[in-house]
Amino acid sequence: MRGVTSAASAAVVGALLAAWPAAAGSAPPVAADAVRITLGDAQDVHSEVLIDRFGMLADGHGFAGLPPFDFAFVRDGNALVPLVRTPVANDVSGWELIVSPGRWLAGEGSPARRAEIPFALKERNADCLHYGVLSVDTGTHGTSAMAGFRIASETCQYLQFNADGRYRAAVAARTLPGRDAVIAAWRAERAARLPVRPIAALASDYPGTDPAAFGSAAEVDPAAMTAYGFVIDGRHYVSACGTRDGSYAYCDSMPLPSYSLAKSLFAGLALMRAEYLYPGARGAPIAGLVDACRGNPAWQGVSIEHALDMATGNYASATPAADEDAAIASEFFLAEEHAAKVRAACNSYARRAAPGTRWVYHTSDTYLAGTALTAYIRQHGGPGLDLYDDLVVAPLWKPLGLSPLTFATRRTYDAARQPFAGWGLSFLRDDIARLGLFLGRDRGRVHGKTVLDEALFAATMQRDAADRGLPADFPGMRYNNGFRALDVAPYLGCSEPTWVPVLSGFGGIIVILLPNDSVYYYFSDGGQHRWMAAARAAHGIRPLCHGGREAA
Repeated sequence: MRGVTSAASAAVVGALLAAWPAAAGSAPPVAADAVRITLGDAQDVHSEVLIDRFGMLADGHGFAGLPPFDFAFVRDGNALVPLVRTPVANDVSGWELIVSPGRWLAGEGSPARRAEIPFALKERNADCLHYGVLSVDTGTHGTSAMAGFRIASETCQYLQFNADGRYRAAVAARTLPGRDAVIAAWRAERAARLPVRPIAALASDYPGTDPAAFGSAAEVDPAAMTAYGFVIDGRHYVSACGTRDGSYAYCDSMPLPSYSLAKSLFAGLALMRAEYLYPGARGAPIAGLVDACRGNPAWQGVSIEHALDMATGNYASATPAADEDAAIASEFFLAEEHAAKVRAACNSYARRAAPGTRWVYHTSDTYLAGTALTAYIRQHGGPGLDLYDDLVVAPLWKPLGLSPLTFATRRTYDAARQPFAGWGLSFLRDDIARLGLFLGRDRGRVHGKTVLDEALFAATMQRDAADRGLPADFPGMRYNNGFRALDVAPYLGCSEPTWVPVLSGFGGIIVILLPNDSVYYYFSDGGQHRWMAAARAAHGIRPLCHGGREAA
């Protein structure tokens, strides 16, 4: 189903279900090829608000309940696979739903069956994710009495809560045309995943390695950690996924937010792909492609690559994070329509430095780069091209066999459906592991085939000493085309500069691409971005550089 994204999924689901009506006297769901599960009225919902920095639940009622739930699933053995796995929007809630593959569980003392379905709430117009499980008693004749849910974890720095509740529910069983294709895709997705081992197995697989160096409690507060992993020699070593109720049972299916990982994995790669297909994209002028910037002299001489480098020369303060922090409650982040977002992005800052000379971090600059790139590829490749679907999903994500969750990006809620570019993706942990290998070990090639501009990729991955990007954040850090990089030589005692590409996201998200073809990542929400303990441990397994000290 090409191009199904958060803004379109609700319409797709509605059309599908409307053509698949429930019928009385349906067979028990356990024998069905497919089921439709619908939640009705809430019976009682309770919540405990733990952190609410922006007063999102300040009405005194806490979390009010789940958004509309009306989903279709196909059955593969005991697995329940939703037909739509991307975020589904609605018009009545501040939350969108991501429904993941679940399972049938036998009822106790009766022929009844229970459906257990993991889900995530995705904050409307933003990236926060809150994780839960829905249990539905399917009854014995295709109907159900009640459903219950529990939410007890999240990847969200500013809003955290527990919640549970009960709903009236209905379950309809049907044979669904196309079921075999859905199951085949689901099986292919699982078969493509990397072999998984617990993080503790590093100690036996690589004697002398301390597994506690990965997800180190000295670097990231364990209470803030959602998940972490390490990839080496084709194996994916994974943590449990903690919740306030214990380990999450569906860690393989847990959606992980991108925040600014999207600046690398969407905006950065889209520019490399555009330059490969339509040379000149990197130097194309923002003012010539974005109408809202056209008359503003601050945007004269600013290219798409300048914007991806955070080097437009337009800013209010050069103090690290000052402009970005001040913009949190701005029209740019809060607006839901493209016209308002792009107007704010074009007019928030005045020219203070020559383009390409000073790094100042603005998510709004990445949004403008995405807007300009959209215009550029449509000029050169056709008016129907979509920046995400056609330059990222089709040539990269699908051939790499990533999960359907990656096929959607956050977009504006209007006819423009402009992809945000700088945030708004979701991934499974296997997606992150394999994307890390694609960028690092595979050098940005898909099954050995070049698909990205090689010069841009080399510079971004710090393989071109003549183009390392501008200094950023703190000494030893550079920023180039949406990617950070850190020279780890001072930390490891290397005899020469050793640059490590770093993908970073708000709240405590890190993916590092290590020179020994390994990948370390974690998703957390305590505001910590430290990872040197893992780098030292990886260096102990296989050296990252010449002359380095032993792992500490």
